[in-house]
Amino acid sequence: MWNRQQVKEQAKIIMKRNYWKMFVVTLLVGLLTGEKTTIIERVQNFASTNISYDTSPIFYSSNFQYIFYSFISIASILGILYTIFIGNVIVVGNKRYFIMQSKNTRDFSHEMN
Repeated sequence: MWNRQQVKEQAKIIMKRNYWKMFVVTLLVGLLTGEKTTIIERVQNFASTNISYDTSPIFYSSNFQYIFYSFISIASILGILYTIFIGNVIVVGNKRYFIMQSKNTRDFSHEMN
């Protein structure tokens, strides 16, 4: 059975050996999957609470509303499909990469799968 000290020492060794590769992998995964969207969410929340659509004359047009809502619907559906079929696969690959690094595998073919 592992104790906390053994796990910490092993993590320190792995991090010293592969710090920059691990940093780049984490950065790429974060960018490709959109896991860190708190800034975008804050802007959207700010915009939705502080913008009144009654003062915008362009929203009086019913054609514009249909186009706008259609675009939002399509973008939402594409975002959900991307998350299901691409984003989750990238996250699983990220976890697999870190597991392989903890097992001290140096084979480059495992990193590219």
